[in-house]
Amino acid sequence: MSRTNRYEKKRKNTKLMTGFSVLAVVFVVVLIGVIVWPFGGNEAKEDGDPDTAEQASGQMEETDSEASESEEDTNENVEDENTEEESASSESDESIADEDKQKDVSESNDEGTETETQDEDEAKDEEEKEEMESEEETVASDEYIDIPSVSKEDNVLEVYEGKWGAIRTEQEGKHVATFDDTTKDWEEMMDSIYLGAGVSEDSTLWRVNNGGNNQTAVATISDQTGKKTYRVYTAWVEGKGWKPMRVEVLKDNEYKAQYNEQDDSGEEES
Repeated sequence: MSRTNRYEKKRKNTKLMTGFSVLAVVFVVVLIGVIVWPFGGNEAKEDGDPDTAEQASGQMEETDSEASESEEDTNENVEDENTEEESASSESDESIADEDKQKDVSESNDEGTETETQDEDEAKDEEEKEEMESEEETVASDEYIDIPSVSKEDNVLEVYEGKWGAIRTEQEGKHVATFDDTTKDWEEMMDSIYLGAGVSEDSTLWRVNNGGNNQTAVATISDQTGKKTYRVYTAWVEGKGWKPMRVEVLKDNEYKAQYNEQDDSGEEES
């Protein structure tokens, strides 16, 4: 049975009880009047005693007042029950609304977490892709070939070596270093120089020459901004390709200074 049906049934029972109570009171009053009237009523009329009539009237008024108070109490109880039911219904609605809000917040947090996780996965996949591409371009090699330094130590800010793999070669047969920029050997040599310096192909290459034999090379190169200059020592590893062996970070770029002097000389002559 639903809450509304229970409430209607309870309300009907309350009305019936109230009606029966009023009828019972009226019946008692009538019964008392029937019993008392033949004796007291006639005697009051004969003796002319007003107190008896007033007493009877007062009893009737008290009875009516009690019946009215009983009916008011019943109505108040019904109103209290209605108020309690309305309050319980309101609290239930508020509880449902709070649960819906919490559910919405939880779903929003879950969506935010899923988005962050997706972004992290995409970034991780991108890093793995770059690593795979780098691995495809180079071949792991622990071989180190020492190439004599061509600079003074006071012009070197930092030296690091032995961090790179060899550039994967497409050449076959006996190798001899060439410095012709149209050959495959030059292309692979330059790739190893870019790898060692950590710069892109649009950097400034100042000089490239052999490192003392036909299997080594030394290059001076600046980054895109021209603020950093590197000297890269690279060597051919048999069966694998060109590999950076050592990198020096230079304090001054002597080739840039020479280039500026040549420009100034040419301007003076003209």
